[in-house]
Formats: sequence, structure tokens, C-alpha cells
Amino acid sequence: FSQHSSLLRTKLDPTDFSAVISNLIHNAFEALNKRGSIEISLNENGDDIVVGIKDTGRGMPTHILDSVRMGQIGLSYMKAEGSGLGIPHAKKSVEAWGGSLRIESQVNIGTVVELTLPVARPPSQPASRLVGTRISERRRMEQPGLQFIEQNP
Repeated sequence: FSQHSSLLRTKLDPTDFSAVISNLIHNAFEALNKRGSIEISLNENGDDIVVGIKDTGRGMPTHILDSVRMGQIGLSYMKAEGSGLGIPHAKKSVEAWGGSLRIESQVNIGTVVELTLPVARPPSQPASRLVGTRISERRRMEQPGLQFIEQNP
């Protein structure tokens, strides 16, 4: 896990965000086919937060990648079990939070998925409305982190 930022805030649904990240990491793990690596990054880029998931797995050919980028539902590449709902769900969720999802892939090299989310200003609401994760627990130990603010409190 690499992180090159101080405390970052964004508005989103933390439960949905966990599902999106979990699915993307699971996809990366399945693409490894028992060898390779997965890198997860968290960076600040101007007014955006960029969460990256990069694997050194089998990658996707261009025709599959183009369908995935368009959010084609029901497309599951090289997986015995898969509904093909993960990437379309991730794209829809990230866009609902005001962000974007980018996927790059090369066969036998791997795949990079980047979620770009807008940075939120510090909340003017009570701290009880803030939702933290394990990352925010690390922040308490004076490490940088990511703080989620409920989008629809």
C-alpha cells in the first residue's frame, strides 16, 4: 500500500465504497492466477483523490477492455464465476460521488484501475456524522489517511 498524502476527505457512501474497493481488489487477485503482485495507492492530485489498484496479472485484450470501459453489464473475462456487475457498479457509484473510473490494461502485463474522487472541504457538521475506517484509525497514530463523509446523512 502506498500513500503520498495527508488526511484526505471525500463525500461518498462508505458501505458502497468498501464494496467497490473489495470487488476491484478481488478482480486483481483473480487476474494474478496465483502469481504476481497487487499495488494499492492513495494520492492527492490537485482537487482530487486518486485511489489506484494495479496488478501484474493476465490483463485484458483491447476488445474486452473497450466493453468494460463502456460499463457493459454481464461481461466477465476469464472467470469461471462472475456476474459482470462489479465494474459497472463501481463506475456508477464513483460517478454518483462526482468522480470517475479509469481502466488501463495490457495482455500479460496487468491492469490499472483508478478511482478519482473530488476532495471535500472539512465538514461543518458534528463529528458524529463522520464515518471512519481502519485507515482513519491509522491516522490516530499520526499517519496520513482517508476520511469519508457520509454523502446523504
